[in-house]
Amino acid sequence: MPAGQLFSDSAAQAAVTGIGGTNFGRQEYDLLAQIFVAIGSSSGGTSIADLANAIDLSAPAANAAVVTPGVSPLENPSRAVFVGVGGDMNVTMVGGQTVLFESIPDGTTLPIRVTHILATSTDADSIVALW
Repeated sequence: MPAGQLFSDSAAQAAVTGIGGTNFGRQEYDLLAQIFVAIGSSSGGTSIADLANAIDLSAPAANAAVVTPGVSPLENPSRAVFVGVGGDMNVTMVGGQTVLFESIPDGTTLPIRVTHILATSTDADSIVALW
């Protein structure tokens, strides 16, 4: 197996099939393996299905939080951001890029994964992060 790969492609497919049949890619398999290793036997009641859903970005959001734009990171990276009152919104994407979304209409849900909603250049309001 390549360096950093915690288990084989066939073992990864079998593990994921066993927790719901979701078709993950190689990166998701490796992330799932890292989570399992990190949690080990001290999962504190977290099920394998809960862990798989944490990576399954096609599933609906399970959590939400109102966001005040600033320099602090979000509690969790978003899977989408709802903008109640439109305007511009400056964000840091999960990949590290800073992007200014301009002229967002009221009531828009953007399917973007962000770690920060920055105050600088943001005039949109009633922002809710979904994850």
